[in-house]
Amino acid sequence: MMKYVSRSKTIARVDNGLIFQYNAEINYWKNVLKRIAAVVKFLASRGLGFRGDNEILGSQNNGNYLGCLELISEFDPFLADHIQNYGNRGKGSTSYLSANICNEFINIMGENVLTTIISEIKAAKYYSISVNSTPDLSHVDQLTFIVRFVKDGKPIERFLQFLLIEEHKAQYIADTVLNFLKDHKIPIKNCRGQSYDNAANMAGKYSGLQARIKEQCKFAIFVPCAAHSLNLTWNDLLGAINKTSLSLQNNTITMDVATKLLASLSEYISNARNNFDQYESAAKEINPNSDYKDKFQRKRIRSTRITFLENPSETVQLSGKEKFYVETFLPIIDTLNTHLMQRSESYKEINERFSFFTQLQTIEPNHLKKKCKELADFYCEDINTNELNSECFHLREYLKTFKNESMDLSILDIHSLIKADKLAETFPNVEVATRIFLCLMIIDCSGERSFSQLKRIKNELRTTMLQERLTNLSIMCIESDLLQKLDFEDIIEDFAQQKSRKKSLLT
Repeated sequence: MMKYVSRSKTIARVDNGLIFQYNAEINYWKNVLKRIAAVVKFLASRGLGFRGDNEILGSQNNGNYLGCLELISEFDPFLADHIQNYGNRGKGSTSYLSANICNEFINIMGENVLTTIISEIKAAKYYSISVNSTPDLSHVDQLTFIVRFVKDGKPIERFLQFLLIEEHKAQYIADTVLNFLKDHKIPIKNCRGQSYDNAANMAGKYSGLQARIKEQCKFAIFVPCAAHSLNLTWNDLLGAINKTSLSLQNNTITMDVATKLLASLSEYISNARNNFDQYESAAKEINPNSDYKDKFQRKRIRSTRITFLENPSETVQLSGKEKFYVETFLPIIDTLNTHLMQRSESYKEINERFSFFTQLQTIEPNHLKKKCKELADFYCEDINTNELNSECFHLREYLKTFKNESMDLSILDIHSLIKADKLAETFPNVEVATRIFLCLMIIDCSGERSFSQLKRIKNELRTTMLQERLTNLSIMCIESDLLQKLDFEDIIEDFAQQKSRKKSLLT
């Protein structure tokens, strides 16, 4: 047995020379591929083009891919020797510098990023979705697919894919979304939220996309995009709306913060109703030569016949200021506030369902039991009423062990505390409830941002790009932070071994 083990080692084998040569070939091609992968990462993460007018090394028009390799070779003797020995040899010669190998790496790396995101979604279990569409420069409608879930105790939003669509009907988009989830084995039953713009085909209560998704999963709560809800049209009023909108566009914002922001904005706009004189003074400072028109006489238009109980109406005299106040200022403020309150109603409803978690140290016991039951009844497949009630009272006492006993924590703080102290097994229902809350989609700004990257990737010079290439380049560009963290060592190892078997061995 000792002799067998000894002869099994490479140094004692008859073909040890061939084995050493084979391993040397593998290491050589691995070093080449590491540089190839680095260049693909660099260009893809920045949305830059790869190809040029030709694939000739040394040409000024060979594109960014070969250009970057040439630049690296000026400071890398290994790559310089490889280009000198294998560059510009044409088809049939192994070099790993061709467009085919570049395309293969783009596809594999893009698919790896998508697989990693899908694995994160499945590990988080609960998620929310957001889709939106726009035509690209080749006049093809692209549907962006965004998903939000909780990772490491914090909410995170990820881009999944651009899906080619042929129409904008709610049923067609619903089928596209559901088929995508099915193809990637993402259970629709774990969807807990959806957020779109206010278009009828998306937000329609009875036949829109949100209604069709709810048919598949009743827990997929629809939340209208908070940023789109603030696309409303006075100086500081618009400034306040704009600042609130910017805060809501943060893809890590939670529902409780969004609800408070919208409520405070509504109150601010309501108070502006009593500040007409201030706005008038500010307007006159900007344009001192302006003034109201002469007095306006408003007459009531009606038939000449007057009933027995009616008296002839008197003419109403309004000054220019009064006319502007009654017919312009008040309608704008009231309309603005009415729409804002209507659109924030859904946020308020959802927040009230979970808000008792932020009041655990101050809420009355009977009220706490009631809120626990309401939440557990709504998420009947995820939360147990009795267990949640018990856990909340236990967590209430646990929070009292901290120095600031009167401190009310946010839901994000509570979830992070459970994760940091490794108490998920102690408070499993609380952990699930807070995770569902944090995964709820509030805005679809991530989808809007993906359209900006789409214009960079599929620009005027790249309109013939195929959908598969667009998808892989897009996910590597949009999720570049994840791309940089991934290790492609296994892919490089497989490539190198396959190519080494094709090499002729020295005798």
